Amino acid sequence: MLLIKNSILANINPKSNLSLKFQSTDWFQNPIYSGGFIFFMNAIYFSIALLLIFLSNKAGLHFLYFLIVFAVMFLSIWFWCLINVSWKGRIGERIMMASIGSSFYLLVGLYFLYNYLKHNNPSNAFGLLLGIIVSVIACITCFLFTALEKKVKKG
Repeated sequence: MLLIKNSILANINPKSNLSLKFQSTDWFQNPIYSGGFIFFMNAIYFSIALLLIFLSNKAGLHFLYFLIVFAVMFLSIWFWCLINVSWKGRIGERIMMASIGSSFYLLVGLYFLYNYLKHNNPSNAFGLLLGIIVSVIACITCFLFTALEKKVKKG
């Protein structure tokens, strides 16, 4: 992810209307509030993905799972990159913001881990293990995309 992070960030315009709107609001430049905003948006995206997967399962459209997951993943990475280019502050505050925002996926992973250890049901074990892996990867990716500033090439 780190290898492609800067190439993705290069495609996000820091002068877009949404980015400028974020940059001009006072609450967004506070690392606790912006981290809470990332946490909230991660929860919204996760909930939308679960709802769409549930609805596609009810409709018998199981082939849509991967499309839904990739669409939400793309939307999340775009959002994290937008936050990265819009937020201005010191590295310590940026790390605090990223830690708060990415902790949603850490909590989801801990929930899956708790259920994995609590139930010794082999039919659920694979799904819970997959949930742990995906949520840890999402937590790390969210942290890296929001905490590390875009590298600017000089010269």
